[in-house]
Amino acid sequence: VAPVPEDTVVEKREHVISMFGNEFPPLEFSKRKLQRANKMIAIHEKAYQKYPDSLQIIMNYARALDEIGNRNHSGEIYAEGVSKYPKSAILYEYNGLNRLILRDFKGAIRDLEMAVLLNRGTEVTEDPYHDLSFDEGSRQYFSWYYLGLAFYFNRNYDSAISSFRKCLELETKDDLIVMPYYWLYIIYQEIGNPKVAESFVKMIDTKMTIEKSKEYYRGLLLFKGLFRPGRLMQFTVDNQDNIVSPVQAYALAIWYRLNERPEDARELINQVIGTNRWNDLGYIAAEVDSYYAVNNLNCFGFRH
Repeated sequence: VAPVPEDTVVEKREHVISMFGNEFPPLEFSKRKLQRANKMIAIHEKAYQKYPDSLQIIMNYARALDEIGNRNHSGEIYAEGVSKYPKSAILYEYNGLNRLILRDFKGAIRDLEMAVLLNRGTEVTEDPYHDLSFDEGSRQYFSWYYLGLAFYFNRNYDSAISSFRKCLELETKDDLIVMPYYWLYIIYQEIGNPKVAESFVKMIDTKMTIEKSKEYYRGLLLFKGLFRPGRLMQFTVDNQDNIVSPVQAYALAIWYRLNERPEDARELINQVIGTNRWNDLGYIAAEVDSYYAVNNLNCFGFRH
């Protein structure tokens, strides 16, 4: 694990366990960010104690806990919210995302399928709570997106493909289509259908308007050949060669595998899961690959 900079502090309040049964290292934050996050937790906790039946306050409190990695505690708040609002798609969506990060992929699938079901037939509306701070993007889109990830991490490829394709039916903005493109390219390569995989990078060019999904976009540029591995690596590590973008590192590992460099792929996967960025989706993808490889299960070539 990379050393902690002097101006960085760690926050550890509960145990989050990896697929290998190990406890994850603490998340790292700047002192200012941690102070701000703890202040918001205190504010939302006080509001929750006073108004425990308010959907907005439930969401605000749980998401404040998410901010510093208190995923088990936030899961309890989401679950309480679901018991009070059993027809709230947004609660199921965020509880599903939380389960995803806690590596409970089957539980995530159940919650996210419920979110999709509850959203069915409703007007497509923006998600005011979305973790990635998108200014646009519907609740329906993100429910399908996270469901696609849960299926992919659980190695249910057909359902993952269907979910990501549903995302593309719901949104056409560049920032939102590159995320499912990224995963669809990888999945189709993984199942041995490179022709379909390439169809998703054919639509990628350097003139797309990307503000929030640059990591996925750069990965797609690599897959298309518009980025060289060395250039992508410049955006992937810091000055001390510590990985700061697991999503981009995972894309580079996939590229190594496709270009018959399995040792480089395996080394990069191991570097990713050696960081403390365990709440990043790219990290989870790398961890799943490593877990499947160690246990000799269906995997995209990352054999140990």
